[in-house]
Amino acid sequence: MAYRQLALWLCVGVSLGKGNRMVLPACCVLRIRHEFPDETYVGFREVQEALQMD
Repeated sequence: MAYRQLALWLCVGVSLGKGNRMVLPACCVLRIRHEFPDETYVGFREVQEALQMD
């Protein structure tokens, strides 16, 4: 929800959704992850690493 609210705030008047996405500033993403930690989030994994874990 925090990511969506930030995107809506940054892109007033722009329609966002499937096919129309935007990259959020890294500093904002890191702050959101700090404020709202998720124990299940593992971040980006290389393809081979992801295949070995499944």
